[in-house]
Amino acid sequence: MGDVKIDGRKTKIRNQERQIKSISDSQDKGENEGDSGRIKYEPERAIGEVGSGVGRAAIHRIIGGILGLFREVMREASDYMDEHGERLEKRLVDHKQKKASFLEKSAALETEIARLLEQVEKLPEDPNEEEE
Repeated sequence: MGDVKIDGRKTKIRNQERQIKSISDSQDKGENEGDSGRIKYEPERAIGEVGSGVGRAAIHRIIGGILGLFREVMREASDYMDEHGERLEKRLVDHKQKKASFLEKSAALETEIARLLEQVEKLPEDPNEEEE
């Protein structure tokens, strides 16, 4: 689908992804714990509450895991919507082609029927023919 905008939603999602990456990158420059964008989602990280007994590095890993999961969900949703949009566009093109073909053939049939009716009207009347 490329850079086609559909009600601005795709552009908005891309902008949100860039903002999230920018925030994450700027936070990561000040941390020695590594890139939170590369931390994969692990459900056990989010179990329990973050309290004063949890260190800064643990909190960073928890938030990084949540951010990683959020990015994954956004990417999957965006990919699905792009693929679905492409399928819809293809079906719309097919629909338009079939409709154009149908209308063209219908017009040709209508013209042929009208031509035949005109020819029949020009024929001399047959006195032996019974009308119904």
